[in-house]
Amino acid sequence: MPSPVQDASISLTSLPWALLFTVVGEVVALAMLVRLVRRGGSAAVTLNWAFIILLAPWLGLLLYYLLPHEISRRRLRRRQRRLAWIEPTIGVVEGITVPVTSSDAVNRVLRTFDPDAVVGGNALEILDSGTRMLDAMRAAIGEARQFVHLQTYIFRPDAAGREVLDLLASAARRGLEVRLLYDSFGSWSLKNRHLEGLRAAGGRAAAFMPLLWRHRPF
Repeated sequence: MPSPVQDASISLTSLPWALLFTVVGEVVALAMLVRLVRRGGSAAVTLNWAFIILLAPWLGLLLYYLLPHEISRRRLRRRQRRLAWIEPTIGVVEGITVPVTSSDAVNRVLRTFDPDAVVGGNALEILDSGTRMLDAMRAAIGEARQFVHLQTYIFRPDAAGREVLDLLASAARRGLEVRLLYDSFGSWSLKNRHLEGLRAAGGRAAAFMPLLWRHRPF
């Protein structure tokens, strides 16, 4: 049976190797994060890989090189080539890069993303300020007769955000179908308590790609 002194010497001898293994793993993980950011691509995919590699550097690196993430990158490059023809339809109006004012050009851009997106009665308007956007939302929600569908990346529960929620709740109380879709990461400050009034009025609200540690831990 080894003595306590022998046990201690064994632990002290193995400690530098474990420490070195951990430090090297973190350094490699940081270098990999720089590569991930420079590579570009989907923000959600980059964020997921960053968390995996930081939490478990060696396992994360192994999974990164084993899983077929290159397939997604090839698909992205093919999509970029397919959309390259849109560039000639872009112009500069008052310092803002926008599609040229041609219904044919706008239709071509929309059909690239959804062949069935362009139907009769639709119009496209560029809102270049928060004030114009809020005014347009007030008018659109107030004039709606059947439904109000709002999809957004950033939704903050500030004064403007609370006003929009009140407008949506009012529309739901009028009997309209009201649905709000917001991004879980981009709308980080939006909590369930801010949506209680909308849901109580009969409206629906849901987070797109809910963050695992907020909604479905483990």
